[in-house]
Amino acid sequence: MESKYPPGYRFVPTDEELISDYLLRKINNQPLPADVIQVVNFSDHGPDYLSREYPPVGDKEWYFFTPRIRKYAKGSRPNRTAGNGFWKASCADKDIKFNNKIIGRKMTLVFHEGISSKDGIKTDWIMHEYTAIHPSRNKRDADDNMKLDDWVICRIHKNVSKSSSANKRRANLLANQEEEEEEQVAVRENRGEEEEVVASGVVREVVEAHDNLNDQYYYGINNNNINAAINSNSNANAMDDCKDDKEEECLDDDFLDINQLLMLMPEKTIL
Repeated sequence: MESKYPPGYRFVPTDEELISDYLLRKINNQPLPADVIQVVNFSDHGPDYLSREYPPVGDKEWYFFTPRIRKYAKGSRPNRTAGNGFWKASCADKDIKFNNKIIGRKMTLVFHEGISSKDGIKTDWIMHEYTAIHPSRNKRDADDNMKLDDWVICRIHKNVSKSSSANKRRANLLANQEEEEEEQVAVRENRGEEEEVVASGVVREVVEAHDNLNDQYYYGINNNNINAAINSNSNANAMDDCKDDKEEECLDDDFLDINQLLMLMPEKTIL
């Protein structure tokens, strides 16, 4: 859409220009200054769909020509349903003047998701609806009786400067859900860590008990071997000591016997 204009130019018409140069020309089947306004049936689609399917014109705004349909066959109220919700007026109409003459009106509406105003959720989508003051429209057939206007201009944009209470509720709800999910994940992780700690403690206790049994078995065998070796050495030493003592006793006995024999023997025999 922006390629239709020279660099630096944007489609930013005033309220008066929208009605006098575009809406009235469209109603009267006259050529338009620029073919930048899409033609849609506004009662079929909500603003989210329209903003996805059609490119913006100007500064994040969307412009549409649409017929205005009666809500009731014999009434004068327009049908405000649109896709998954409805448009609701937020203030009184504003007269649009050109050369001190009223040429049309501008109404501001807010889009609500839902079926009725009782359960509708307010959104940030804003619409300015432009209607023209012109002679009675020409009726073409019986079905055409449901039309209030052949054409009106609808300009929609999303109010990003401040959030509506509905968006705040949605954000709070999503935040609460995320917090609950994070808490559940944290609980599961903590529970898993505790189970791992308990399991590791049990495994450590089993390993330590096994090591203790191995140590006891190992050192028990060694101690028995050492004690047996000590006992055997002691016995050997004792036996050696006894043997030595006996040998000494025997030697002493032998020595005494020889002396006695020498004393008893005659001197000649000794010589």
